[in-house]
Amino acid sequence: MRELVNQFAHDYVLDLERRVYSGDEQRRLNNPVVFLFVGDRSLEALVAIHELNRRKWSNSAGVAYVHAYTAETAEREHVYSFRLPRPDADKKTIRKELHQKFYQDETGRYELNRLYRQVCSWIGEQGAAFASFQKINIAVVTRVDDVCNVLLPELTLLAKSIFQESFKNVQIDLYALIKEKSESGEFGYAASLGISFLQELDRYQNADYTFRADLQVTEDKIKLPVEHAGGPLFSLAYLLGDKNERGVLAASSMQENYELISNLNLLKNRQYNLQESELPFSGKNEGYNEAQFIRNIASGTAKNAYASAGFAKVTRPSKQIALTVLAACYSQFLHRLQKVATADKRDILALLALDAASLQKKVIGMLPEESRLEGLHSLMSDRVSFGELKEMTLQEAEEALYRDGSQRFFVSHFVQPAHERLAEQQTFDQLSALLIRNVIENEAYGFYHAYTWTSDSEQGIAGELHRLVKDTNRQLDAAKAELADVYRQRVWEQPFKKGGLFTSDKERVKSFIRYFFEYVYGKKYEILGLEIQLQLLQQQIGALEEIHARIGKKIAEQNETERLLHTLAQESIDETTDGFGKNMKEYYTGVVAAVMQEQEAKRGQRFVFEDRFLGSPARMMTSSMSELVSRFIELCRSVILPSEPFQLLFEEELLRRANVAGHFEQREILSKESLFKELYHALEDNAAIHIEVFHYAQKHRYEETYFFADFSSEFVRFAFDYDKGTRTYKLGCMHEKRSSGIEKMKLMGGFHMDDLMYVRNGRKYYDSYVANGYQFHGETPERDRSLG
Repeated sequence: MRELVNQFAHDYVLDLERRVYSGDEQRRLNNPVVFLFVGDRSLEALVAIHELNRRKWSNSAGVAYVHAYTAETAEREHVYSFRLPRPDADKKTIRKELHQKFYQDETGRYELNRLYRQVCSWIGEQGAAFASFQKINIAVVTRVDDVCNVLLPELTLLAKSIFQESFKNVQIDLYALIKEKSESGEFGYAASLGISFLQELDRYQNADYTFRADLQVTEDKIKLPVEHAGGPLFSLAYLLGDKNERGVLAASSMQENYELISNLNLLKNRQYNLQESELPFSGKNEGYNEAQFIRNIASGTAKNAYASAGFAKVTRPSKQIALTVLAACYSQFLHRLQKVATADKRDILALLALDAASLQKKVIGMLPEESRLEGLHSLMSDRVSFGELKEMTLQEAEEALYRDGSQRFFVSHFVQPAHERLAEQQTFDQLSALLIRNVIENEAYGFYHAYTWTSDSEQGIAGELHRLVKDTNRQLDAAKAELADVYRQRVWEQPFKKGGLFTSDKERVKSFIRYFFEYVYGKKYEILGLEIQLQLLQQQIGALEEIHARIGKKIAEQNETERLLHTLAQESIDETTDGFGKNMKEYYTGVVAAVMQEQEAKRGQRFVFEDRFLGSPARMMTSSMSELVSRFIELCRSVILPSEPFQLLFEEELLRRANVAGHFEQREILSKESLFKELYHALEDNAAIHIEVFHYAQKHRYEETYFFADFSSEFVRFAFDYDKGTRTYKLGCMHEKRSSGIEKMKLMGGFHMDDLMYVRNGRKYYDSYVANGYQFHGETPERDRSLG
């Protein structure tokens, strides 16, 4: 059940995102982008960024992904994987050894050349995906503690040399991920690997960095050099950690880093829409200019400048909305069913064919016809004179005349057939069918009426049946007592025609026999009818109890399902960390009620029982809870969630939900300005830069802030005006016509490698490991790489 409900919420979120981003040209890349993921520890980033881009970029199908790995890769659309030589497991030399094996493996270098050319050719075929093919951007992603990044210049510059054959401008950016949270316990070794890479990176970014190596290999094993003249290897090097500038390690930091990488690539490669210039307040909006950003972060010293970023978003809580709506829809439906109307018990008994007339009709149908008692007259009797009979009791007379023949005849021709017909009665099925047809599927009644009326409660009919049983038992006892009394009476005392002086003895015996069968066996027939009625009543009571128990079990399951749905909704609400999940239940309970009333007015009170939704009310008896919830999911998906209240702009939905309880809690209504302030500060607080720097050493901090939102929205206008008098950072908005939420991205640059707390804290581990014989570099960091 949990999996079914959570899948519904997941599908709703994905469907909403598809609708939000479909046709959104602002989420479209202008020129091709290739992601190069270096190392096994970048696999998580590859999977996450691939999915983010697929969902959010309208031309993501034209983006290529390359993964250089040694152990494991991912099979995804447009992912090209290259297995690097696997070094020995000696931790002391694994990084250096990987570097050496790469150069020793000529076949491997040829395969890498072939893969890059395959990627380049595939991108060239994506003519309709991009507006411009003059430029291609290579986004290099690696974890600083991954041994594979010892080959970063080789992997990067070989790609650049091959792409330069097809593109006039090849720009390369680095996104180095720093994970300080230790999961394996190898904090010292991981820190040493990270510091070794960052030392190399600082050298790659020098203005005089050069590189030359025979990396291009043709199919005929002809080698060509790949050269990099003096200058930084990367246009921009972003350092993104799981610890922010406040020193806080957040569980979601790495996922936010992946979203940052996706958004940073959109920011710098985004296709500009000319209509944006026509937007209100467009003159205030400052677009992103990478060349300007690079100039502004340059410190003017010999030290290299690096960048980082922060990311925050407040989105429509789509998952929470879906789960809350499902729970509210389910609850409201059950509560409507639970409203049991009062009804006369005689009418209820009649609906279920349990009234006296219906029961009598059933009993008569099970008894052989009374006229068949005439068959007793055909029985052979012993020759007994009337003179002998007249002083006998009726019981003695019957034994004298027929011994046990008459009783055997009655049992075989009346008692046995009646009980056989009673045994053939499918009382449970018959009563269930009547209950379904006349109560459950009756518009005036329903499922909970069936449960209430089959109970022993004051509103139920079980008590009426028990009273009928008592009445039948009294009648039966009276009839049996009367019969026993008759059997004790003398023959001469009975009121049959005895005749006169001239009546023969034989005629008097016949007259007695006729009276005896009509009266005594007529009484036995009456007793048999009461016995059959009593057993039939007991069958009906048993069936009623079983039906009530089954309905009760189903209701208990429904109530447990209701509790589960509300628990899942509340758990999801509790997961929200931005503080904007307030009043979810209160607001959407009212919204669902209003939508249901509107739909009932259009389609009729019982539209939920259409085949496409719940089907007939009887299905509630036979369906599993998973099937029932699946039908409620379909109702939510096709009727409730597409309705107008769920199409509100993000800010409007937030404001309505914030104020939903104001009228009955007597609290101050939250104004739009107050809400915008809360939203503004929440985004600001959560967008802390994803790197911790030593603040006293950081003298050249430069910042830019960008919203990903509808620039014409009221909140964005508010944000642009909020601190315009004291603002020290550049502010821009990437205009997107969507209403699902707001994203904020802060860029910060100008710090140096030795400003990082990660470097300051990790250098002691690196120095100690080197002193203990660990070799982390393919060559000494002091020497320029020149391996031609």
